[in-house]
Amino acid sequence: MMDLSKSVVLFHYMIQLLSESIKSNKRISSDDFMRVSGLTRRSAQRYLDHLEVLGYLKSDNNNPKGYKATDTTKKLLETEV
Repeated sequence: MMDLSKSVVLFHYMIQLLSESIKSNKRISSDDFMRVSGLTRRSAQRYLDHLEVLGYLKSDNNNPKGYKATDTTKKLLETEV
């Protein structure tokens, strides 16, 4: 199980990545998250998949899979929908 400080750091990286993605209108890949978080590729994929299940990301179903922020996420981060 992950300790709280690691979870907070990962949350910070994810918010940062989501904000940049929204501003540039680019998709997020597991490699992007892997680079900023220091996670393994598989852990980054799992984290992004969880965020999709929770409704914060939407997959583009491409190979490799990419994600974009949902309207819910945009509202949370106070950006235009």
